[in-house]
Amino acid sequence: NTSYAAWFNARHQCVGTLWQGRYRAVVVQDGAWAYELSSYLHLNPLRVAGLGLDKRGRMLEGKGFCKPSAEQVMKRLARLGKYPWSSYRAYAGYTRGPDWLTTSELWQRAHAEPNRQCAELRKDMKRRLTVGVEPAWVEQLRDVVAIGSGAFGRWVRSLVKEEAGNFEHPRVLRRRATVQEVREAVEALRGQSWAEFSALRGDWGKPLFLWAVRKYCGLTLRESGEAAGDMSPRAVDMAISRLRKRAESDAALRSKQTKINDQLKGEEWIVEH
Repeated sequence: NTSYAAWFNARHQCVGTLWQGRYRAVVVQDGAWAYELSSYLHLNPLRVAGLGLDKRGRMLEGKGFCKPSAEQVMKRLARLGKYPWSSYRAYAGYTRGPDWLTTSELWQRAHAEPNRQCAELRKDMKRRLTVGVEPAWVEQLRDVVAIGSGAFGRWVRSLVKEEAGNFEHPRVLRRRATVQEVREAVEALRGQSWAEFSALRGDWGKPLFLWAVRKYCGLTLRESGEAAGDMSPRAVDMAISRLRKRAESDAALRSKQTKINDQLKGEEWIVEH
């Protein structure tokens, strides 16, 4: 903040502090949340106006007001595939990662079958860049120190309270939704009980439930299938993929996803120092 910053600013004709703030670490309970955080970090270098992914662009795309052109999508994918300063290329199977990089946990979140994990991860990232990178909940994590289940949050909160004097600012903890909370939220949107609509063919209720328990409860494909009534991981994956595809052109369905998000994005606890 003093001698090095002054030297750097003089050399590069800059002013002000060299770094915006101190390094922050977030405790993550398991791979379910880590997958979303990883996706956010991998897409972070693309969040620039030149690719239509600045804050305003993401807001417009996320709400369905505009859609990226095929040329924009190709530019985004090219930038992502060539970016050398993250682990995405290793996760996507473009190159072999360093020995210390552990990929198996997040690969399992992309797909249950090992020979399809890299391809599904690439497909997921392409989908995010095609339908619009919605402003994610992770963008609000500046003051978060823990992400996970309610019990995990309470445990970390107890540690934070013990060490609260070491923090300069209050911190926020966020809990994960339960399967029952997701079921009740979908039932409220559907206007029927789970038993009344879960067996209907072509209905959006069960796919929306599967999408939500994956996103907000952190369940694997297998766990999601068990929660929905003994569905295979492949069937769950196909149902969620069809829902996402349908949502690209169905504003009413996107609105339902937004309402689910508003209800399930997570309770916050403010931890005062």
